[in-house]
Amino acid sequence: MDGQPLTKAKMALPWLCFRLEKVPGKRLADGMKVFCLSVLSLLFGFSLVFASPLDPEGDAKITRNEAQHIALRPHQGARVTAAKLETVEGKLVWLIELKEGERRTKVTVDAMSGRILPDEKPNR
Repeated sequence: MDGQPLTKAKMALPWLCFRLEKVPGKRLADGMKVFCLSVLSLLFGFSLVFASPLDPEGDAKITRNEAQHIALRPHQGARVTAAKLETVEGKLVWLIELKEGERRTKVTVDAMSGRILPDEKPNR
């Protein structure tokens, strides 16, 4: 029975790995084990990266939605085109981009207090 080829009835998934070990040419079984372990390692690694607890929005008291509504208050008729949480000069802020017709506006909202911060324009 050890040297017999696998039949369809014997190829049920749970038995496949055990049956391959009994087949002559064990290198195929070793290669499959290495391949399976590599795929599982990659999946585990990606899950750790994408499910990272280092979510920057967790530190902000003001959510993205709240920051967008705060930025839209003085700009009636505008719509939000982008919202990004960043650290500027040690402060956590929401950078909100608005579009009013053809005009684009950038609004900075403090992520802790919810206040709109004044634009810092360089001296000319």
